[in-house]
Amino acid sequence: MAKGADMTKKLLVRTNPYNGGLVFAREERALLISTIHQAIDSSKTWGEFRAAIPAKEYSKIIVGAFEDGGERRPAKSAPFDPEQLPGWSDGDYPPWLQSEMEAVLPRNLLQQFGRLDTTNLNGSFWYIPEENKAAICAALTSLGVTVEDAEHLRFH
Repeated sequence: MAKGADMTKKLLVRTNPYNGGLVFAREERALLISTIHQAIDSSKTWGEFRAAIPAKEYSKIIVGAFEDGGERRPAKSAPFDPEQLPGWSDGDYPPWLQSEMEAVLPRNLLQQFGRLDTTNLNGSFWYIPEENKAAICAALTSLGVTVEDAEHLRFH
């Protein structure tokens, strides 16, 4: 495994809808990020947003967006605007899992099936072309990792 990579026995994979590359993530992380994306996309009020994401995540957002700046929490009925979320406008929130793949995939597989790319604003990430999906999944399976398709989830 890559230095610092987690020897996870199960990974979820999906295609990033914005750049077409594969995204591998630990199940728990993928589910959390998908839940956050769904909450952002579906919430019309802060009350709906609060009900749609885990309490711990909501608390982090409220502290960072409001309380640290001395502002009051928004009322449940207040219109929800993702622009108020710290990092949203910069593409830093919710976390971009494609930029975290070095922590879950062996470096030799990243190098064999993908390439390290860099963005102007958000740093580097591993791009694995979708046509390499079967081969990299087979390689992971040979290492004892279960790979599950997660196109139905919202993480990238």
